[in-house]
Parts: sequence; C-alpha cells; structure tokens
Amino acid sequence: MNYQQVLSIPYVFHLVNLLLNNPGSHETNHYKIVKMEDIFYFQDYNKNLNLIQESAQNELLNTFIYFEKNKKRPITGFINLRTQQIHRRIKIDYELLKNLQMQYATDKSYFNDENFNLLLPE
Repeated sequence: MNYQQVLSIPYVFHLVNLLLNNPGSHETNHYKIVKMEDIFYFQDYNKNLNLIQESAQNELLNTFIYFEKNKKRPITGFINLRTQQIHRRIKIDYELLKNLQMQYATDKSYFNDENFNLLLPE
C-alpha cells in the first residue's frame, strides 16, 4: 500500500485532513489534502498543489498504512515494526497508532465508509 492508495480510504482521508496541521500554527502554514482526477495532492494556503509522493516520508500517512496492514494483528505488527525501523527508518506516530488500535478493538464501525462522517468531531 502506498500514500495514494491509503488516502483513498475515506476515514484516512478525513482524519489526515483533521490532523495534518498544528492548531496553534498560522493559517498560512496550513495544508489540506485534495483529490483531483483520482490523484491526491497537498494544497497550501495559496492553493498550490504538490503531488503526494512516497519520498515525502509523511509520518501520518506511514502510520495509517502501517495500521491498515496490521490492524488485525497488532502484536505481530509491533514486532515487525521494531525490526523494520532499524533497517528502513520508518517514521510512525505511535500515539496515533495506539489510538487507532484501541478504536478498532472497541468499535470497528468507526472505520466504515458509511458511518465515518457521522463520527467526526463537530
């Protein structure tokens, strides 16, 4: 799974847009993810588009990819991650990963496409 593929999952797209920016930063430093012709881009404050590529090493997207691959076997995934990080320097947001795993364990419906928009914070 790559960045473009993981962003096609509705809950990932919405959560990344919610988590992408630091709430305390100035709005001119904010980005959002937009989809144009089935391709995802970072859009800056001035509406400039930058293609989302694997070379960006985005910690949020890495975390969602990792979660999607390992959500049904978190302990095995954790062991594999420790080995992979030594060799590939994967950047993961561990706090986000733990919360995704807890959410998945307690209520999988959060990740369903038809329910996701109902569960977003207002």
